[in-house]
Amino acid sequence: MSSEENARRIKQLELLQAIVARMAQNSFIIKGWAVTLCSALLALSGKDANQLFALLALLPALTFWWLDAFYLATERAFRAKYEELAGELGMSLSLGSPAGAATWPSALGARVVYLPYGTIIVVAILVVVRNFVQGDLHWKW
Repeated sequence: MSSEENARRIKQLELLQAIVARMAQNSFIIKGWAVTLCSALLALSGKDANQLFALLALLPALTFWWLDAFYLATERAFRAKYEELAGELGMSLSLGSPAGAATWPSALGARVVYLPYGTIIVVAILVVVRNFVQGDLHWKW
């Protein structure tokens, strides 16, 4: 392989690395927004407030879960491409095979994705159930 070809492939690796970093940053930001928004909605559903907010917290949690899984799947696809290209250059830094397939449905079940959103969803459901059992359920439209 010529030095010009090597330089071109190294530039490709740099671009792929930047994309992977951007996908990871997007995932981090999505988690922050999900926790902030859902926490605010759950706080609004507190005692003597509108319990509809607890149910409403499920919508952004599910939406952000899907979006985070999409970013994770995209990141995994680019990491796989990076490993393929780096392997051709004999530069692989892989510690093993990439975790999971590069599809968003498989990313929905990734621990890094389902733990934060699953926790938000469980808390929202528990708030609604607790208020229902205690008879404190107030639905204001």
